[in-house]
Amino acid sequence: MENIRDWCISRQIWWGHRLPVYYCRRCQREGFEEAENKREEKGNKRGIIVARTRVERCPYCGSDEISQEEDVLDTWFSSWLWPFSTLGWPEKSEDLDYFYPTSTLVTAPEIIFFWVARMIMAGIKFMGEIPFRDVYIHGTIRDAKGRKMSKSLGNTIDPLQIINELGADALRFSLVFITATGQDVFLSREKFLVGRNFANKIWNASRYILAKTQGKEDLCLEKIPEDLELKERWILSRLHRTIEEVSRALEQYRFQEAESRVYDFFWHQFCDWYIELTKPSHQEITQKVLVYVLEKTMRLLHPFMPFISEEIWQRIKEGSKKKSIMLASWPKKEQRWIDESAERDMNLIIEITQVVRNLLAELNIKEKAEVSLVLVNFPAHLSSYLSYISQLTRIDNITCKKEGVKEGILSLVKDTEVYLLLEKMEVEREKGRIRKKIEEIEKDIQLLSIRLANKEFVQRAPAEVIERNRARKREMELKKKRLEEILSRLCLIQS
Repeated sequence: MENIRDWCISRQIWWGHRLPVYYCRRCQREGFEEAENKREEKGNKRGIIVARTRVERCPYCGSDEISQEEDVLDTWFSSWLWPFSTLGWPEKSEDLDYFYPTSTLVTAPEIIFFWVARMIMAGIKFMGEIPFRDVYIHGTIRDAKGRKMSKSLGNTIDPLQIINELGADALRFSLVFITATGQDVFLSREKFLVGRNFANKIWNASRYILAKTQGKEDLCLEKIPEDLELKERWILSRLHRTIEEVSRALEQYRFQEAESRVYDFFWHQFCDWYIELTKPSHQEITQKVLVYVLEKTMRLLHPFMPFISEEIWQRIKEGSKKKSIMLASWPKKEQRWIDESAERDMNLIIEITQVVRNLLAELNIKEKAEVSLVLVNFPAHLSSYLSYISQLTRIDNITCKKEGVKEGILSLVKDTEVYLLLEKMEVEREKGRIRKKIEEIEKDIQLLSIRLANKEFVQRAPAEVIERNRARKREMELKKKRLEEILSRLCLIQS
């Protein structure tokens, strides 16, 4: 047996093809004097038999006390036969007929020759056909320091612990989300939080929708109503564009892009804008659209987060003939829902809202009653949707004019001039606050400049510390510039 292990073709693993070596326990137990010459002629020693077929009896003593070597042939010897040896080959089984050849192999780059090329050669040799057409090569998992994860280094992350702490969907989603096509993955425990946070967002949004539509039986959205509002036309158009983008990305094996499209649509378009706009509404069409978009999005999300999407889908489709989301068809883009004008108009409203929100935050204005908004060159056909901006910014006083005004803080959004007007006392107070803030920032910039000009500091400090100080200085300079621009546009309202 010690000679067998010296051949270096065996590994101490429990899968694979066992070595075609057998042992006669009787020969090894009772001695070898009578059969020694015969065994030497055959090239065997001490009750060891090497054979192409399974040995039932010892060819020297006739004993049936036969045991086979438990070690297996090297991994690559076994694995090159994997595409067909696992399906009943060499017998022509139903599984072999159905699953061979398959379509895609997913693998790491370091075993392209050891495994991928050998499987192709074995498929041509034994099956007369290559085992797969596409090979998706993913990156290597590394730790936060860039070292390849391995048990010997002790830098691995136990996926079961992540599942117990954050959930299986959070683990699955996060891994895809941080894995760019063809790039290595620098993994740390903190990076799984993105999946946990998204799962929480999905759950909370779904609870809101299901609570809002509770008790409503017919929420099927089959035909486009003639009186559909802008926000409904916009979200339905964005949904079907997302369906098209996700489907195309999956077909091209761009998994991170596909997942990012679903993430961006659900969180930043559906939740941040559409759901916010629906909160005061009790219209049936709005409830139908909420359910329709949620159900379609769960199907898009299912490959990435199978458990939460299944749970929510079951609650939406309670009583459905299809018992699982896995049996539901993949959503398809429907051209009838695509509305370019609705997307263009809603994007303008969103951009104006974002500009106003940023100004209110930078000015630290909490009391919206002292604020008014003037829009110049705002499209006339959108005047009926000023309520969207009012609701999203919580500014009640919004007016449209054809010419600019001399007061207020001016921002330009496409062709629309956005003026934020403040009461007199509010303006004076904000001017003083902004000037004080600029002075504080200037002191920080001066201290950072002195530190970075110090040759001794630059020579002795670690590179990451120097870069952190430089980044901090750039950040302060941008903040100062932004506040100076606001201050230059801050005017009093004329009485």
